[in-house]
Amino acid sequence: MVNLLLDNNSFTKVNSGAISHLVVCKEEGIKQGDFVFLSNSDNRNNCIVKVNYVDCEGSGVEENYCILNVKKVQAV
Repeated sequence: MVNLLLDNNSFTKVNSGAISHLVVCKEEGIKQGDFVFLSNSDNRNNCIVKVNYVDCEGSGVEENYCILNVKKVQAV
């Protein structure tokens, strides 16, 4: 499982379901169906999200990045 550290604002939005997309570096190797452990920047809050899809082509982000569509499955 990949661990990602988010700024507090982004973490709060993903955790509450207000946003469902993250831009990540391709080097993370995240694929559709993966579970990702998210932490906020002060490491006080965590959650696990499932990756519904990964868009690395035509997403409008630089070639080294992908857009993930995620959904929270568990608070930790």
